[in-house]
Amino acid sequence: MRPTRERMRSLIRWETKNAPLDADWLDLTERGADFPSAKPVVPRRPKGNRWATLSADVTIVFAGESMVHNSSRVADAVGKVLPNAHTVVLTGCSHHMLPMVPSGELDAVLLSALG
Repeated sequence: MRPTRERMRSLIRWETKNAPLDADWLDLTERGADFPSAKPVVPRRPKGNRWATLSADVTIVFAGESMVHNSSRVADAVGKVLPNAHTVVLTGCSHHMLPMVPSGELDAVLLSALG
């Protein structure tokens, strides 16, 4: 099924549970449905213990009210694969509300990860 502006708006309204959103952002997101697109390329998950060789600091941020997945369960799964990763579940926001809501909390997490 090809995305349309109406379908995009409906998806975002469902995923955010009709939360108030920035009108300009919503308009821009809807306009994305007007452009042709290729199928997204999804990289394969590294096999075995390849994660154990990762030496970089890792911070992963989840939207606590996401309709796409159970953020707490995914954060727990990440902790098993990357025990040194810093996982943060932001409350009161869904996948499509980031990075605008909750911007203050997200900014603090990102600055901490980068600093």
